[in-house]
Amino acid sequence: MGDPGKIKRDSPRRFEVIVAESTIYRDALTTALPVGRVVRGEHVTYLDSIDRRIWILNRLVLDGGHWIRILTRDGTEGWLPASTLREVGDPGLAVSSGSGASRRHESAPSSGSATAPTFSLPQTGSDR
Repeated sequence: MGDPGKIKRDSPRRFEVIVAESTIYRDALTTALPVGRVVRGEHVTYLDSIDRRIWILNRLVLDGGHWIRILTRDGTEGWLPASTLREVGDPGLAVSSGSGASRRHESAPSSGSATAPTFSLPQTGSDR
């Protein structure tokens, strides 16, 4: 049996690199040891994510970055800034890369028809 705290997905989430080139880091910090590189158009598999941005009254007061842990086709595992990636879905679905790195990506509810992903700003304080 698997970990009871984990949600099992039918297929892994896939992302595409949208910048010319980016370093893959061992930890979710720009000062961490580099473990590899990715280039524009490369597809990677989502493993995890962390958002180290703190918002108070809709103002960004601490920006530790929004990071996504990925696995490349050659087996390299590490962290990339979320602004370097966009989620890609099934070939039949319309996918939007969104604009701005400071937005949180949230998938639209599945209603059986093709829908583009939606984006929203992080919630604040008691709204969580």
